[in-house]
Amino acid sequence: MHIKLIIEDVKQLTVIHQQLYQQSLKKMEAIKSNDTEQLQKMIISEQKLARQLDKIENQRIQNVSKFAKEQQIKNSETALSDILQIVADVNDKQELEQAAISLSESVLHLREQEQLNQELIRQSLKFVDMSLEMLQPSISSMNYGNHQHSASSKKSVFDSKA
Repeated sequence: MHIKLIIEDVKQLTVIHQQLYQQSLKKMEAIKSNDTEQLQKMIISEQKLARQLDKIENQRIQNVSKFAKEQQIKNSETALSDILQIVADVNDKQELEQAAISLSESVLHLREQEQLNQELIRQSLKFVDMSLEMLQPSISSMNYGNHQHSASSKKSVFDSKA
């Protein structure tokens, strides 16, 4: 019975990873359009999804632990690949295998998209730094007056030729 719960947990994890992937795509558009307000909203939404992910992952861990006790196996051998070797029911085995593949694919897509977003943010930061450097005058060009003007003002007001 615990195997059904594990399968359901893996499917729920997949759904949340897919939601995070969709958020990541929207985040990319917000980064491109420099919409910081939208980015802040997305970060809050991602945090909610991350909390759900943690909750379901903890639930999955508990269900795997119960399954391990039920099957009298060590907790250290409770990876999905290990569980697949133990499951006797062919239908459960296929369903768990398909769920595990879907989860792996979702995680991979999300990771790739987040790496792309990180690169976009890095490039944006480089552009901002470069723009700020161009706007700030260099130390050698900073002066508070015209040096040529001050040299010519040293002449006497009276230029007398006697």
